[in-house]
Amino acid sequence: MGEQDVFEKLKREEIEHARQQGLAISCCEDEAYNWLQVKEIRKGLEAGIDTSVYQSPDIPWEKMREIRRGLKIGINLKPYLAFDEGVLR
Repeated sequence: MGEQDVFEKLKREEIEHARQQGLAISCCEDEAYNWLQVKEIRKGLEAGIDTSVYQSPDIPWEKMREIRRGLKIGINLKPYLAFDEGVLR
């Protein structure tokens, strides 16, 4: 099994995990998302966060994580995407 196959398997597992919880995660079936991005979207949905704020395959998962964490405490960091994730943190 190649590296790409492993990542695809992890992505499918994240999507299945979300579905088992009744979370609407069908957007993540798009091949443009990687498994870490899917994981951040799943975590946001689990927390009741509006993931549409960071739900884009163009946003790296590290930035997704920081946006999700910010939204969790009521801060929208999306306007600051030009900064790296360390600054967002």
